[in-house]
Amino acid sequence: MKFSQLRKKQGKDDTDNPFSDIFGATATAVLTDFISIDDIISMDIEELVAYLNEKSKGRFADPNLVAKLLRDCVRQSYRLDKLSYDAFNITISSNIRMIKMLEKELKSIDKQIADYAKGLHNNAMTVLTSIKGVGPVFAAGIISEIGSIDCFKNDASLAKYAGFVWGDNSSGKVISENNRLIKSGNMFLKYYLQEACNLFRKYDSDYAAFYSRKYKEVLTHKHKRALVLTTRKFVRMVFSMLHNNTLYYDQDTGEVVQISE
Repeated sequence: MKFSQLRKKQGKDDTDNPFSDIFGATATAVLTDFISIDDIISMDIEELVAYLNEKSKGRFADPNLVAKLLRDCVRQSYRLDKLSYDAFNITISSNIRMIKMLEKELKSIDKQIADYAKGLHNNAMTVLTSIKGVGPVFAAGIISEIGSIDCFKNDASLAKYAGFVWGDNSSGKVISENNRLIKSGNMFLKYYLQEACNLFRKYDSDYAAFYSRKYKEVLTHKHKRALVLTTRKFVRMVFSMLHNNTLYYDQDTGEVVQISE
């Protein structure tokens, strides 16, 4: 309610909202430093630009535009009774402190997970975290569910273990678009692989193109189907990397790095 029109940017083409993350450092500072929206409106534009530059550490490409968008949001926001501002400011500050505390705890837990996984499977962690977008937590989750890659004779057996096998819903020559995955399989491994693949596809042009192609092939369940099919392809790569003890390589360089035993 304090800044009711302050919302997160909805993509790169959004020209209405000033911040890409309303819980980021700059947006948080705006919420806590200004008692009311009138403080922003009355501030000189050059002073507001300087304030935003300071809080963002100069990361805004066009701070003047950000200042203008912020003022526009403020002007469109609800006006509160002056007696309500203190209560809102206390509530906002308290919630932001709690969010920061939880984020700090989450980082600490993530680090402990990564350290523990490295102690058990250092090579496998190095292999998986070399994949763009795959962090130590997803890598640790995948490793914990797979165990030793030597337990699987090929990528098909690993895919089956994770549940990436389809039942046949076809009738004669008609191929159904709604073939379902088998219900058996390791649901945790399936989750880690899908989430890791969903991040990875944004960095790899081949996987991005594959996902896009599968997305356009059907009329229903577009994202879900495309992601599952892309993850099945991702499983093949994960198996190969772990089995051959190689790091991920970018297609632009074509380099494969062998890990020393």
